[in-house]
Amino acid sequence: MSPRREHTPAESGLGSDTPESACNFLVGMLIVMASLPAVGLAAMASPQSPRIAAVYPPWWSNRDAALAAASAGSIASAGAAPFVIVVRRADGQTLGRLRRSGAVLLLNAPGGGCQNPTSGA
Repeated sequence: MSPRREHTPAESGLGSDTPESACNFLVGMLIVMASLPAVGLAAMASPQSPRIAAVYPPWWSNRDAALAAASAGSIASAGAAPFVIVVRRADGQTLGRLRRSGAVLLLNAPGGGCQNPTSGA
């Protein structure tokens, strides 16, 4: 049995272990974290949007997400992930009902939210 050899960060593909690389990583993470609220606010469901993509926790099954969304409104279609359900806005209370049903994020769903972006439709 041969002795176990430890891998250096460079050998494991993690980059160098210098203060400069740590600083660059932290600066990059700060930029990403600072930009997330702006991106999120731009995509948040507006009161006028006729269809809302309700994003439920990723560990929820499609069935669980669909049942929760159906309790809040009329389902228009399924999203690209099993925990995303597109709901038709019925009234001014739809967003509140979706939040209470467990949705963690509500987004505008132009065109129903399930169009293929390369189809041109």
